[in-house]
Amino acid sequence: MKLKLLFVIILFECVNSFAQIKTVNYAQTEIEVPKNYSAESEYEVKSDNFSAQWIYLSGEMFSNNMQLDILKQFEGQLKPDEISEVKFLSNGAKFTGKKLMLKKSELKYRIIAYGIVNKQPLVLNLGFKNEPIQNSDFDDFIIKFIRFE
Repeated sequence: MKLKLLFVIILFECVNSFAQIKTVNYAQTEIEVPKNYSAESEYEVKSDNFSAQWIYLSGEMFSNNMQLDILKQFEGQLKPDEISEVKFLSNGAKFTGKKLMLKKSELKYRIIAYGIVNKQPLVLNLGFKNEPIQNSDFDDFIIKFIRFE
């Protein structure tokens, strides 16, 4: 019985390592996932210090300001200790949103923002272990998602 269980675990690990997602598609931009990051899906990447998730909106949803409702929902669910406004570039496009400080979270800072990348409206949810203040705080991978002006 123990031998069968061990075999199943080894088989699962082998399949899982072959099935790892190597690239993500961020609004029609293919981004290679570095070895120190993992892609949970083609819309989500993470490491111990950073996470990024994005959801696409239709043009109609965006023009009806649904992105503002999504930001409010995140804010209500996360119950941040501090909130501030934030603006930045993501993949060359302007984004507007909020920076949330969460004292009781492993990734203590969240940036929830919206913009249009390659004609694709989206909401971006970024998590940081340390407060994101300047571009020099980011590695080459993070810079693909956020760059302060």
